[in-house]
Amino acid sequence: MKQKRGKPKLGGTAFPHRWLEPAIQLPYDTEFDSIWKYQKAFDNIDWDEVLESRLEDGCPLCGGSDCIRILTPYRREVIELFPRYREGRLWIARFQCRNTKKTFSLLPLELTPYCRYTTGSMLWTLLLAGRTEGMSLFSVAEKLLDPDCRVNGSMLFYWHGILLRGFRRNHAWLHRRFDMSAVIPGGDRAGCLRELAAYCQAVGIRGPPDYNGLDAFCRSTLASNQFMFGVASQHRGYRFAS
Repeated sequence: MKQKRGKPKLGGTAFPHRWLEPAIQLPYDTEFDSIWKYQKAFDNIDWDEVLESRLEDGCPLCGGSDCIRILTPYRREVIELFPRYREGRLWIARFQCRNTKKTFSLLPLELTPYCRYTTGSMLWTLLLAGRTEGMSLFSVAEKLLDPDCRVNGSMLFYWHGILLRGFRRNHAWLHRRFDMSAVIPGGDRAGCLRELAAYCQAVGIRGPPDYNGLDAFCRSTLASNQFMFGVASQHRGYRFAS
């Protein structure tokens, strides 16, 4: 991994076909305090150094140490809702294992696999919804979010499923590190929103108006080498050829 590699040539576009997507997605702590600062600094990131620190056990595809080459990164649309609405396109670093010919990417922790809205946007919107007695998710999307964000009630139901499944899937891991005594499984929509809020409270995630705790929590999950929320490419029901 010490082998010198040139900077990737920028200018690539998002993958036009599913079968060109990375075989593996890994969570990446960019160490920037916003996803937009990461994007601005992307050209100057030393990816050799990142790989050295991020992949201490070698290549995630074959376990080797001198097989990784940097590929042209791909673009990904990203939308952030809090503390203010913003959208743009980010570069995602992509690499190839010379031995297996398969690829992997480093997806910033602020993002959830296969979701264009940031993880914080999804969590904080649902925490906000949990505080609005009597309002449906459709009303929350229509009345409390930026009109340009293109979020509707159906999308909030989808987000709720992704986030709550992530917490429940990792409940045992969380229980060893945090006090989960206040987490009570919900039955109906209101109960599930309370369950989600209890998980957030337990792990130190604060919703509006504080918007804090998420970065520290996500960094604490890096030891598992998996995303807390969503399903990465390697854990889905299909595999990509690279």
